[in-house]
Amino acid sequence: MDVANRPIPLEGLAVLPKQMAETVIKLKFLGPDARMVSTFDGLNRGLITHRQAGKLWRSAGPENNDPQLALAQLDRHG
Repeated sequence: MDVANRPIPLEGLAVLPKQMAETVIKLKFLGPDARMVSTFDGLNRGLITHRQAGKLWRSAGPENNDPQLALAQLDRHG
């Protein structure tokens, strides 16, 4: 869906294998929740730095201003 310039929703990340974590971080068209969760996953795996994570999270934009919600969704889908 990244090629089609369509935002990939959080549910779309759930079907991807864990081995694609580094590739997912590089996708341009992730929905805000998907960006938050994929960035947190990449940070936990040591694939990105805290500085890179901050930039990615800021690029996601404040959809609901609650990062705890995105992290809770990671727990459900991870």
